[in-house]
Amino acid sequence: MIVYIMAMKCEAEPFINRLMLKRDPSYTNLEVYLGDDIRLCVTGMGKIDAASAVSQLLSSLPDPENALIVNAGTCAGRSQGTLYRINRIYDSDSSKDQYPDLIYKTDYPEMCLHTSDSYKTDDCFEDEMGEFVCDMEGSAIIRVASSFVSPDRILMFKIVSDLAEPELVTYEYCVELIGRYTDNIIEAVNRIKSGLISRDPYEQADMLCEKYASELHCTGYMTNALSRIIRYALSEGIDVDNMLTPYLPVLSKKEGKEVLSDVERKLILR
Repeated sequence: MIVYIMAMKCEAEPFINRLMLKRDPSYTNLEVYLGDDIRLCVTGMGKIDAASAVSQLLSSLPDPENALIVNAGTCAGRSQGTLYRINRIYDSDSSKDQYPDLIYKTDYPEMCLHTSDSYKTDDCFEDEMGEFVCDMEGSAIIRVASSFVSPDRILMFKIVSDLAEPELVTYEYCVELIGRYTDNIIEAVNRIKSGLISRDPYEQADMLCEKYASELHCTGYMTNALSRIIRYALSEGIDVDNMLTPYLPVLSKKEGKEVLSDVERKLILR
C-alpha cells in the first residue's frame, strides 16, 4: 500500500484528483482519502497535528510495516518552483537529524529539510552542512513513520513555494505548484514501490552489514546505524569495502562507534 501524507488540502488536491481518490467516512477524526491500494491523509499544519494523524492512520492499517510512506508538499527555500527529494531531516527545535533510506534513486536533486514549529522569517537557507529548505511537519512525519516501517519505505518530496514568505502562498497558488509535479512524483513512487517488491538491492546491504557489524563490535543500536550507512552508501554508488576497511581492525565497541560517527560525517559532507 502507498500512503500519501500532506499537511494541507491544497497540497493534496492535485493527488486526489489525479489518483481519483474518494473521502473515507470511516475516519471520523482524520481527513483520509481512498484509492486502489492507496491512502492519502491531510494532517493539518505543524508537528503535533502531523504526528498525531500519521500515528492514527498507520495504526489503523492491517499491515503498516508493508506500507510505502510518501510525504509531499511545499516548503520555503531559495529556488522557487524546484522539486527536491529529501535526504536528511533536521529538527530545528530538538537539533536532531533523521535520514530516509535512498537506496532507490530518482531523477530529482536531493536536499536537506529543516523542520520547525515556527514559520521561518528570514531568507537564510544555508548552514555549516550546506543548503536546506524548511517546512513545519517533516521531522514529525519521519519520526512517527519510522516506528512503523523501515527507512527505505519513507519518501519525502518538497517543492519550494516561497522565500520564507508564507503569506504569498495562497490556496490556488499551492494547487497549481503541486500540480506541476504530481505526475512526476506518482511515477517516481510507483517505480520505487516496484523495486521494494523485488528487494534485490538489500541482499548485498544485509550481507555487508552482517560482515562489518562483527568487525566493528556493534551493539543492536550500532548495527541499525551501520545498516543505514551501508544502504545510503550503496545508493550513492560508494564501495562499502573501500569505505570501511581502512578503519579495521577495531578493538572495542567504543572504537566501533567512533568509526560509524566518522563515516556518517564524511558521507554527509561529501
